[in-house]
Amino acid sequence: MSKPSLNMAKKQKNKIPPHIKKGPKAGQKIVYLILEGDEEEYYFNRLKGIGVFSPKYYIRPKNVKGAGNIPEHYRDRLTSRKDDIVLIVCDVDRKPKEFKKVVAGVEEVVGQHRTKQVITFSRPCIMQIILLHFEEIWLKSPGTATYKDDVNRLTGVENYDKHWYQCEEICDQIIHRNWIPFIERLDKLSTDINDMPSSNIAMLYKNLSSDDISWIDKINKLADAEEADA
Repeated sequence: MSKPSLNMAKKQKNKIPPHIKKGPKAGQKIVYLILEGDEEEYYFNRLKGIGVFSPKYYIRPKNVKGAGNIPEHYRDRLTSRKDDIVLIVCDVDRKPKEFKKVVAGVEEVVGQHRTKQVITFSRPCIMQIILLHFEEIWLKSPGTATYKDDVNRLTGVENYDKHWYQCEEICDQIIHRNWIPFIERLDKLSTDINDMPSSNIAMLYKNLSSDDISWIDKINKLADAEEADA
């Protein structure tokens, strides 16, 4: 895919498909996902668009343009009480210091050792998860130079460098009928954050695919308990 002109880029980037733009229906639980960047935004909008999650939830992705912006946005959104639950999706290795700040910021709200309920991490980066939709592949570095050939081979996107239009083209190739094979590959991925690669995203997908909404109350009670102790 060639680089679009500036005017075309603005027009395309601001164009939201109707099935994504619609708001929540009565009775749906609003799941607010705080996302680190463009890759996460296009990825979760694609998953939302192809309908792999339970209709019990209305998923509201929010790209905060950098891990450094996550802690403050998390606290503000949680305080607003506009959503049924607020969760975070971010990378571990792209900016390790920023990830540690995210963890520290969440701990201030929900307490120590409880962040794993709130933060969905990907190590080295979210592209590890995205590429598992196409093939069993294990990344060892967040640097695009180390996996751009795999991106080209699996998706046809050349010289991948995290541009929004490249993210969009890759994510547009994710389809519903490959969801089960993807989950089977994902189950082989370590959930230990000390391992490379690793991610706990399977738990998020399990929750969002379930019609049982009790997991939302369980996670929210962690934050409520911490506020009561403060």
